[in-house]
Amino acid sequence: MTSETGAILDLRTVAVQDATGGILVLLPSRDAPILARGDVVAVAGKLASRSGALEITVSSNTGVRISGTAEVPAARRVTSADLGEDVEGLLVAAAGTVTRVTRATSGSATLVLEDARGTLTVSCWQPCAGDARKGSSVQVTGIAGQRWTRSGAADGYRIWPRTPSDVVVAEGQASPSPTPSATASASPAPSPSEIASVRARSGVEATIEGVVTTVPGFIDADARRVVLQDASGALLVRLPAGASVAVGDVVRATGRVGTLSGAPQLSATAASVTGHASAAPVALTHAPAAADEWRLVRVAGLVQTVRRYGTTWRAEVRLSGGAIVVIQGTSRSGIASTTLVEGRDATLVGIVRRPASSAADQRFAILPRSPSDVSVGPRGAAVSSGPAAGGATAGRGATGGATTSAGTGSGRGTGTGAGAGPGAARGTVLDVDLADTASHLGELVRVGGTVQARTSAGIVLDDGTGTADVRFSGDATALLGAIEVDDVINVTGFVQRVSGSTPSVVVREASDIARVGNLGETVPIVAASAAPATATTGDQALRQVAQMRLGPVAIPLPGLPGWAIAALALLVLGAVAAVSIAARRFLAERRERASDGIVDRLGQLLAAPVNERRS
Repeated sequence: MTSETGAILDLRTVAVQDATGGILVLLPSRDAPILARGDVVAVAGKLASRSGALEITVSSNTGVRISGTAEVPAARRVTSADLGEDVEGLLVAAAGTVTRVTRATSGSATLVLEDARGTLTVSCWQPCAGDARKGSSVQVTGIAGQRWTRSGAADGYRIWPRTPSDVVVAEGQASPSPTPSATASASPAPSPSEIASVRARSGVEATIEGVVTTVPGFIDADARRVVLQDASGALLVRLPAGASVAVGDVVRATGRVGTLSGAPQLSATAASVTGHASAAPVALTHAPAAADEWRLVRVAGLVQTVRRYGTTWRAEVRLSGGAIVVIQGTSRSGIASTTLVEGRDATLVGIVRRPASSAADQRFAILPRSPSDVSVGPRGAAVSSGPAAGGATAGRGATGGATTSAGTGSGRGTGTGAGAGPGAARGTVLDVDLADTASHLGELVRVGGTVQARTSAGIVLDDGTGTADVRFSGDATALLGAIEVDDVINVTGFVQRVSGSTPSVVVREASDIARVGNLGETVPIVAASAAPATATTGDQALRQVAQMRLGPVAIPLPGLPGWAIAALALLVLGAVAAVSIAARRFLAERRERASDGIVDRLGQLLAAPVNERRS
């Protein structure tokens, strides 16, 4: 398979390729297996043509059989002139300059690229165009296909990218500016506004200046977002492509104010480093709210609860004033899930962030950025010190700390963290938060959370950052009945679009599902046996009798014929009966002797003088 389920055209179309060529496959509308990139499959169906593209139409799920996995073949380099019948259905790669961009409200997009041989069309039915705009240089990888512009026209050849990572956008060459004359004066740079004054001005162009408090890659998957903070507040900033900043840089950014999942954000078209400083965290004595969003804050209190999901975790801390604060340990922080302990005091520094709209808990949380943001004290002792300046520092361009939890995966290869995973045979396993799964389409991820609901095809997980639909396929379906609501589960699977617009995590192997213990350890889940109870045969009953234990001694039973087992069983029963009779006789005689002794003693006492009885 060169494209997975839900990657191109619709939820039913995939692409398969061998050494001779490639072709599209239209899967059944119901009960179709969920296919992943790299699956080796045998497909049976009818040949058909859809808008000029040849495809195999599979009528039932028995028409697709998965026989293993293999490396996805390298994409064939093509130009606009090469797109045609010879490459239709193959995985191809091309490059060009954007001459037109059309975006739909659903997020799908069409790009028209120009190269040295002409123009080519790139169509994706999901968000994939990124920052592409007229003049941008783009490299694209995807499936070569066809969509007629009119019935019977031998045209409409195009490339269908499978995921956003298949479209790589570089900034286009800017038109040369005329050299200013000696008398011309440069336009003054706009003065930065206070961050607090621009946070709510959505749609307005603004310039801000602040200290970087998060490493690129802590907030998002593409390492383009950082948090800037000044004395008035903080704001998430999406940097221009190619910008490089580090924690502690003072950055001036200009762009349009908008939102990211409801949170304020500045999409910068220009950003420059103007200096270096440190941002002191603001001491919070209340639960964080919208006014504190994106700020670097510090809290101290008693750890009330800790819930671990493998490499991520979620805790509640009670402040001295009684307020309860949620602390979220994300996959990018590198903070072990065992760091916080219930009943211990702790001081924590982190970024305030709102929950995803899908999360069950809608409280704002504090996200520590690295292990140095967490200081844990002894039980019952107030923690008065901690990361004074916010702890996390990094060199320019650094990313979040790597998760180093121990454990190797099982299944197709070796995982890199807690839990099981297919590993290198299918790509590197990424530990991600549930809120970020949509950013990893087509990638192999490991996620954890609490089972919020069971569905007909899997479960819904919630880790506090958001929720995700988890689909069980293949061998994993055997565990559907062994998982209950409120179980804490760790799963490894591919992020795929299998229904609707929200991606799912598709788990294929039973070994890629595990429960999470109290200390973050993973425990394999065993499917309940569905085998019906069988009647006990005569030989089995005799064996059970013959293998009775007498005290600590067990009678071993070799493989004997039925008559020998019967004889041995009778001997055992006879021995047990004899021992029982002897024991009862012994106890009776002992009771009789004891009774006779008591009677004799009473007679002696009654016969003795009164003064002797008193002594």
